[in-house]
Amino acid sequence: MILLLCLLLHPCTCYWISRNPYAGVKYDLSGGDVDRSPAFDPTFDLHRKHILFISVGIRGHTTPLLRIAEDMVRRGCNVSFATHDSGKEWVQRTGARFVSAGAFPISAEVLRDKLQAITRDASNFRGILNMFNDIYIPTAQPMFDALFPVVSLDPPDLVVVDIATIGGHDLVHKLGLPYLVNSPSILFDIGGTPSYVPAWGTGFSIHMSLWNRCMNLLFPRLLSVALTPPFMQINKARWELQLTPYRSQHDMFKGARVLVNTAVGLEYPRPLSPLVELVGPIIPLDAFNESASDAALPPLVTQWMVGDDGLHGVIYVC
Repeated sequence: MILLLCLLLHPCTCYWISRNPYAGVKYDLSGGDVDRSPAFDPTFDLHRKHILFISVGIRGHTTPLLRIAEDMVRRGCNVSFATHDSGKEWVQRTGARFVSAGAFPISAEVLRDKLQAITRDASNFRGILNMFNDIYIPTAQPMFDALFPVVSLDPPDLVVVDIATIGGHDLVHKLGLPYLVNSPSILFDIGGTPSYVPAWGTGFSIHMSLWNRCMNLLFPRLLSVALTPPFMQINKARWELQLTPYRSQHDMFKGARVLVNTAVGLEYPRPLSPLVELVGPIIPLDAFNESASDAALPPLVTQWMVGDDGLHGVIYVC
């Protein structure tokens, strides 16, 4: 109880507060108000640049980046994709050059069991912690060690790194590479989201009971405290690399331009940092390559929208 009161009375102890020079204006919801993305160059020719994508070898994280990489390859760009060896075939299908991040530190069977256990667990809180402790943290250092000698010999002009690929973040910070961050979902935020908006990870709808509202207020703060031990491990590795340690979870993408794979109309209204771009879902190009009369959604998408029996799908507006 004392801990909960401290969190409510002193939320600033759990997250980083921007040094915003404009009184009364709070826009720093992604951990930094300094744009560190590359400056705009009107003579920029993408075809002459080397673009590197980095992601852990988990399908849900690689899929959006693979679709972007495939489109860039079709446009004649020089594209490389760094991921674990288990994702080599995924990369080869796009036509991008595969860069090995080594073997995934967890066997396919163990990874599948862990992901299934997290999916079946009714507690989103515990599931998020397990993802960090059992998957994201163990992959960070091996990925950095595998990619550092390769990328340092042939530095790309731009890196697009998955938000949960911790080793990729350390790599771009160590080499000082310009980069973008891709997030498959809306960003985790501790204090900037209005109280009536469901907090990230709660699974609540906007129609919350009194208990849900209390938990909605506490959940991000409790999660921030619970993630302290994993981030201590991350900071230990960063200290060994002579990198600035993270002071909060937001520091992972502080000052970076972030691409979020959702759209304004799909999310509850909330303030966003000017560095965050809602680019919408990354749809497979194959869905648009057919003529209008033959075009069809992928079977899994169709099944999700209409339901198995055609009666219990989702409601959508065109």
